[in-house]
Amino acid sequence: MKVGVVGLGYVGLSIAIVFAEQGNTVIGVEVDGEKIEKLRKGIPTMFEPGIKEHLEKALPNLHISSDYSSLSETKFIYVAVPTPTVDGRIDLSHVEQAAISIKAACPQSVIVIKSTVVPGTAKKISRLTGMDVVSNPEFTREGHAIEDTLHPDRIILGAERQELMDELEALLGFSGAPILKASNEDAELIKYASNAYLATKISYANELAKLCEKVGCDIEVVTLGMGLDKRIGPQFLKPGPGWGGSCFPKDTQALVAFAGDNSSRLKIVEAAIDVNNQMVQHAITLIKEIAGGNLSEKRIGVLGIAFKEDTDDTRSSKSIELIERLFREERAQVNVYDPVAKYSGNCTKYESLSECVANSDIVVVATEWDGFRSALREVEKPILDLRRILDLKEYPGIYAIGLGRKGTGGSPMHSKVTS
Repeated sequence: MKVGVVGLGYVGLSIAIVFAEQGNTVIGVEVDGEKIEKLRKGIPTMFEPGIKEHLEKALPNLHISSDYSSLSETKFIYVAVPTPTVDGRIDLSHVEQAAISIKAACPQSVIVIKSTVVPGTAKKISRLTGMDVVSNPEFTREGHAIEDTLHPDRIILGAERQELMDELEALLGFSGAPILKASNEDAELIKYASNAYLATKISYANELAKLCEKVGCDIEVVTLGMGLDKRIGPQFLKPGPGWGGSCFPKDTQALVAFAGDNSSRLKIVEAAIDVNNQMVQHAITLIKEIAGGNLSEKRIGVLGIAFKEDTDDTRSSKSIELIERLFREERAQVNVYDPVAKYSGNCTKYESLSECVANSDIVVVATEWDGFRSALREVEKPILDLRRILDLKEYPGIYAIGLGRKGTGGSPMHSKVTS
């Protein structure tokens, strides 16, 4: 099949690559000229494990252009453009402009909205263009984009015409994933409801972590016990400096605003956002406890800039918020290391972890990069492990503290599950 993809960002590029690898002819439309040239040469425009190899395999079937007319004779055209929030509300201007351009070039095609949009958007785009519109929200984790596109947990399709969903089901059949067919509005809300729920689980774990610090419990043991309950599950029950990235912050805000515009309140989601906004301050409080109070002139080494591991995405990164607040509010000298992500703010960026640690008085693990575990094994400096990647029983003699764990260092009781 000939498939169009408008917007070759994180989601759009993953879709285009996977469809092309499946033998489809894929037409990718992108407005960024530099990105077009790189992709045509097989150079990925984002960091993602394995993406270069997948891109090279896809290139024979992947044609990239800035011209919407290249989408002619294409049945389905995926729209995967940004949907940022402005004052907490979703901005649909990119989606609308893409739809208008598609109508001008190929009005007989079907628009498939992959971008995250509030309920009612598909109907709005259909009225704007007079075209059929299918909702097919994405559930792609950064760091696992290709894998999640190839093997998603589920596929959600929403449309007014059953036959359009049936045709897309055939196109997406390679995944083997269960497919839910629904209305456009149901499909659009499923995406927001899912992200808000996952964000809420993280915030709940962070609230429990702060309680654990007060009463001498260990959040890892508590969440392990919770996660063994099949009704709860262990996913996303892990404390940290707060959620960031391109999805959770804007999607939770947009959902709360959408509910408010429809005379409703999502108090649990509001509380999750409030907890998330407090986590960097909590991290600063822990750093000050380690330092004995004043952080002025202290050298704080922050390990990790990306909002999570296996990506170079720094959007809404809690690491960057921590760096800036340590510099501006606490007058600390901030040293930074990340193996992939770039940042040029108020800090000294080091090209190696060892240099960053050597020039720091206190080390803070802010992103869960796998290589940090072994690299910190011989460090004899105070460590604040915001990601709980260090098992203290394997780090004898190191002064370390992690979220949701009272006290420092030593060799705490190690809990395990027996069959």
